[in-house]
Amino acid sequence: METTTDLAIDFTENIASYMREKFLHKIQGHGHNIPFPSDWDFTLLQECDHAVGVLVEAYFNPCMNIQSIPHKINFLNLIFR
Repeated sequence: METTTDLAIDFTENIASYMREKFLHKIQGHGHNIPFPSDWDFTLLQECDHAVGVLVEAYFNPCMNIQSIPHKINFLNLIFR
């Protein structure tokens, strides 16, 4: 039987996995949608998509000066630790 802590960890891992996939698809230019768990409400989905949008904007922002591959890898490692 899962405890409340186990459920919270599973839920957080689901959110992180969805956001990671969505982010990677966006920066690679894929047009198709990423499936999300059916038990999520629309507000949670919107909040995750908004957060991913902010990360994508930061990733492509020329002021961030992360155009080189090592800088982009460091940026991704910082996000997805």
